[in-house]
Parts: sequence; C-alpha cells; structure tokens
Amino acid sequence: MPLVGQPKSPTLNSEALNNFNDSVVLSVVSSPSASNVILFPSNVKVRPGSASTVTLSFNSSAAYIYILTITGQSEGSSHSINVTVIIQDFKISVSPPILRHGRLQPNP
Repeated sequence: MPLVGQPKSPTLNSEALNNFNDSVVLSVVSSPSASNVILFPSNVKVRPGSASTVTLSFNSSAAYIYILTITGQSEGSSHSINVTVIIQDFKISVSPPILRHGRLQPNP
C-alpha cells in the first residue's frame, strides 16, 4: 500500500561501491513497533554498474510518526538507513486560493 499522500509505494535503491558484488539481505524495524512494514524483495544482488530496487510498503491507520530502520547485511558488512513515515489523521487546507503579490495562487 502506498504511504499516505504518496502516489505510489516508495522505493529504495542499492548500488555497489568499490567493486562490491554480493547478495544483500534487507530487514526493517519500526519504532514504535508496526507489524505491517514490508520490503520487497528482501534479498537483492548488488553488482558493480547496476542498481537494485526494493519497494517499501507501510500500512497503518494509526496517526503517528514512525521511524523505520532499514538494514542491509552481507557477509562481513552491514549498513542502515532511517526513514521517517508520518501517518496523519486529518489535514488543513485554505480555500479560496492564497493571494500572493496581488495574484491568486493555487494552494501548495
């Protein structure tokens, strides 16, 4: 499921550095805990000159700010990145459009 306010599920990219050529196992931990976080695929082959793409899916109806720690592990090395996911229960907008510099502008 796409993240709230996003047109599609976000993707993660991994690229080889310094001639790295191996499989990487990906895992994700959510804080606070959320059991509905999915990385697909969870195992990617990382090679020089090519990128591997992984889709992140997060589904929650509880309004909260989640910190996802995504870790990639290969034989002998491990790297992590943190991703912030904000689930909102309502939004505020202005209507009619905002008047800027004497001209009507659409809301951002």
